[in-house]
Amino acid sequence: MVLALCKQCDRTPELSEFWSQTDTDRLFRVRRIREYDAKDLREAEFLTIVRWGEADPIFSYAGRQGERYIGKVAKAKWKKRYGLTYCEKSPRFVNDELRAQLEAEELKGIVFHPVFFDRPEKAKGHFWELGSSITMPPCLLPVVTIPNTDPPSGHTYDDGGHFPKELRFHRAEVAALGNFDVAITREDIDLRPTAWWRELVISQRAYQVFRKLKLTTVAFAPVRLEE
Repeated sequence: MVLALCKQCDRTPELSEFWSQTDTDRLFRVRRIREYDAKDLREAEFLTIVRWGEADPIFSYAGRQGERYIGKVAKAKWKKRYGLTYCEKSPRFVNDELRAQLEAEELKGIVFHPVFFDRPEKAKGHFWELGSSITMPPCLLPVVTIPNTDPPSGHTYDDGGHFPKELRFHRAEVAALGNFDVAITREDIDLRPTAWWRELVISQRAYQVFRKLKLTTVAFAPVRLEE
């Protein structure tokens, strides 16, 4: 109904992730929200993590050392089991306690990269970036350039305006990876200097582990496998 009324006023819905600044007087963005129930997530063979923790980050971003993150000791929340940092497209971080719990589950493919700190002698613990030794095959969603900046500032998957995005892969290519619980996507989807971002793809077994460990502020979306 809403889209039909907008079309009557010569306004065209734009269902891709982004558009250029041309024709913006006529176009309007449509964000299509997906919702899942417990059955949707329980029946998915693989899932992506679309939310990791609360809005309040667990430490402040201080820079990079190669591919590793540097955090600020000041105001770091050492007792928080997991969360993000003050950084665009932050990876997912866990503390020592949650790392030990995840390691005890022996999830195949999971790895933990250390976070360095600006004043390590003052650190009261550690945080680790959650990653994987396994890389997914190419995602079937197109990767588009984020426009309206000069030069263009990065890239993202385009799922036709849907949120959350549902990543898609060829089933045979995923099967060729063998049995795994955690993998990272192949594409770098944000090329800003402060961000290196790949999605995490987890198995149904890993999803059940996350539920058992009571990661209550983590949200998931199904991955679609195509023949």
